[in-house]
Amino acid sequence: MLKAERNIKRMLRVFRYAKEKGNINKACRQFGIPKSLYYVWYEKYGEASLTKKKPCPANLKLWIYPEIEEKILNLRKIYHPEPNRIFWYMQRYHREMSISASTVYRISKHHGINRLPKNAKKTHNTDP
Repeated sequence: MLKAERNIKRMLRVFRYAKEKGNINKACRQFGIPKSLYYVWYEKYGEASLTKKKPCPANLKLWIYPEIEEKILNLRKIYHPEPNRIFWYMQRYHREMSISASTVYRISKHHGINRLPKNAKKTHNTDP
């Protein structure tokens, strides 16, 4: 569960408890928050808007074309190179697919292939 989702659920619990008891002071003492924070949350979000909101918007900067992702995964599964080597390969042979080494790592981690298999050969990290 994301941190934003946990915060939303916590705020909803506080709002519902306060509504159920009819006493904001008791709700704040129960959940260990100051009364001023309760009012800030209530003004900013309100109970109705929290239930309809997504926890966070989609970040289009982090979106990768499926062709690039497929190429990275294919290279990683077949040849087992580290992220820097995949970055160098893409930079040299696929200039139209510009990515960074950290993006390669992020994609491989997302798909669960960020660790090399135990029988994979060790390669020396040499800069081009």
